[in-house]
Amino acid sequence: LTVTFASNMTGASLSLTPESSSLISNIPANGKDAAVLDVQLTNTNASVNGQKIQLITSSEGLSVPTNIVTDSTGHVSVPLTTVKAGEYTVTARVTDGSHSVESGSVKLTFVPDVASAELNMSVSKQEIVADGSENATVNIQLVDANNNAFTGEVDLTITPSTGASLTSSNLQLDAHGQATTQFTASKSGQYTIQAEYVLDGKRITASQNIDAVTDVKGAVLEITSSASSAVVSDTNNLVFTLLLKSKSGEALSGRALNVKTSGPSKYGALVVDKTTVTTDENGQATVSVHGRTVGSYKLTATLNELGSDVSAVKSFSLYADDANGVLTLTKDPGYETNDGSPVGIYARFVDHFGNPLSGTVEFSAGSEDSPDSQRVKMEPATVTLHWTGNAASEFSTYESGYHWIKAKITNSKNTYEKTIRTYVVKLPEKDS
Repeated sequence: LTVTFASNMTGASLSLTPESSSLISNIPANGKDAAVLDVQLTNTNASVNGQKIQLITSSEGLSVPTNIVTDSTGHVSVPLTTVKAGEYTVTARVTDGSHSVESGSVKLTFVPDVASAELNMSVSKQEIVADGSENATVNIQLVDANNNAFTGEVDLTITPSTGASLTSSNLQLDAHGQATTQFTASKSGQYTIQAEYVLDGKRITASQNIDAVTDVKGAVLEITSSASSAVVSDTNNLVFTLLLKSKSGEALSGRALNVKTSGPSKYGALVVDKTTVTTDENGQATVSVHGRTVGSYKLTATLNELGSDVSAVKSFSLYADDANGVLTLTKDPGYETNDGSPVGIYARFVDHFGNPLSGTVEFSAGSEDSPDSQRVKMEPATVTLHWTGNAASEFSTYESGYHWIKAKITNSKNTYEKTIRTYVVKLPEKDS
């Protein structure tokens, strides 16, 4: 006797569909966001409760629950996650050991996780020569935390925007999320390359710095001047010529030179008409200076290019303006008496900027009431000015009434005179 049992799967059917609110595409491959699939088993010949469901996937990488069992209605919801971006085809299967029933397939697409995206940027050289020829390779890679590669475009910009360039500033990422371009510079300086990727409203950036150093490290800078000294002035009266040459003697044009000065004091500092100049086709540039303060100065010029140690120094001096002197005359405070008591008289001789002048002061004095009197004296009558521009003498008289006191200086340019008037008090005569 042979007995044949009918399969439990004879009246069974199986469906696999996405849950109504679940995504099946553009799901972040972060191991957290899931695609939820609904499995529905129907069977006219057997119970649908507690049936074990198998999920078959087209490739490895999906995280599938190990125990998928239907409820009393033959339904079960299955969440699927992965950390590996890509396309997956999923099919459900139920079996009684001898026969099985499969559902239709559902295609799932997991993409790199923009929330954990990281834009990596590197350069083959941190420093290149700014000759327009030497280059550095710029490498870009965009992946998420699980090393899933992004596709799309990355935009590059350079700051400052002039003096350097990229072979391409719009890069297309390959299957590995990578792209490359070349950086060159024709002008020395510090440059920042910034990369930007925008996806779903999120902006992802990275940057790298590259130094472009001067291509004329062995250059020679010379400074000549129209004179080694000049008078103090409010107008440019001393001109310097800067000459920049290569090591072989060729003129270097279009190069920026920084100019600064130093001197005896921060007060009355020099005025330089240009603190930055650019060499012409002959490698030359000019600078004019003026100042109000006497003293020794230095003009320093340097090549304004990264990595350069090219510089030159020129010494010069400014001297006082003896053609525009100012003579002042003062005396000790108080009143004078006709008893021959000495009174201090002070002359000061400076130019119109206050710089001391040199010379000899002739002091003289007299009585207005007795102009021929020999009893009025200035001692000493001739005094050489101190380096500060000051000179002193003493006035004494035995006459009373108004007196005049005069200082006179004669130099190669002019004669200067200053007179003050003072009243001398007559003391009571002593009883004999």
